[in-house]
Amino acid sequence: MHRVKASVLASVLTLALLAGAIALARGLARPARG
Repeated sequence: MHRVKASVLASVLTLALLAGAIALARGLARPARG
């Protein structure tokens, strides 16, 4: 059970980091265009 929970938490954290990176990339790309 502990291994399953750890894997799930790791996957959620990775997805959160990817979402944050994409959000930052979009935020930095907007002012550059305008």
